[in-house]
Amino acid sequence: VEIDRDGERLTLHPTQLVLATGMSGKPNVPTLPGQDVFRGEQHHSSAHPGPDPYVGKKAVVIGSNNSAHDICKALYENGVDVTMV
Repeated sequence: VEIDRDGERLTLHPTQLVLATGMSGKPNVPTLPGQDVFRGEQHHSSAHPGPDPYVGKKAVVIGSNNSAHDICKALYENGVDVTMV
């Protein structure tokens, strides 16, 4: 996952990727460049199993709605190295 942080291009290498992009109640999973070659886990917030499977790992949560914040908080509080994009 590539991001621009304060004008600097950073490449993140998460082992999990959580997509949390909306509040409609229906999963909206965007197509992202490189998604087809990403070897980690990818799922919508509606299918998120909770933080336990990710303890001690790295994760990126894409989105900033309530679900994304809730998932990031739970991951962080359970020892996951989490980044929200």
